[in-house]
Amino acid sequence: MAKLNIDMPQLIAQCLSDIQIKLSDEFDRNFERQAFFSEKWKRRRYDSDPERGILTQSGALRRSIISKVEGRRLIFTSSMPYSKIHNEGGAITVTQRMKGYFWHKYKEETKRLKGKAMTEEGAFYRAMALKRRGSKIQIPRRMFLGKSPEVEKIVREVAEDCLAEYFNHVQFTFK
Repeated sequence: MAKLNIDMPQLIAQCLSDIQIKLSDEFDRNFERQAFFSEKWKRRRYDSDPERGILTQSGALRRSIISKVEGRRLIFTSSMPYSKIHNEGGAITVTQRMKGYFWHKYKEETKRLKGKAMTEEGAFYRAMALKRRGSKIQIPRRMFLGKSPEVEKIVREVAEDCLAEYFNHVQFTFK
């Protein structure tokens, strides 16, 4: 009778580690692609700096993505409070603090222009500052983490490679 020497917990841990590395790279690349794999992110209404990525102002959101293995689960999260609204989309409520921020940005822009014609950026800040407190702003979905056919394909490919590698080195004992 043949006996197959398999250390399943170690095999699963190695596969999860390999999947974690591959998906971490791919989720990071979403910021370069400005898309969730092939699903392009919606452009901003105005773009004061076309060289800047869509979800990249300081890079904090991109750097905040962490992953961890818990048992037989692989979890990806972001510690940034605004990550969920960007990843899933939805409506946010205009607050007095937001209005103050947009008035500040509008004044900065008009001061910078020194009497020249209003820019698209300045017009955007003014329009945002004039929104009523309590009204809603729709944030488009710009997914950077989550499930998709591409993610499932990566998981399947990495798991198959992991198993193939394991079985290439497995020890058989015959009695």
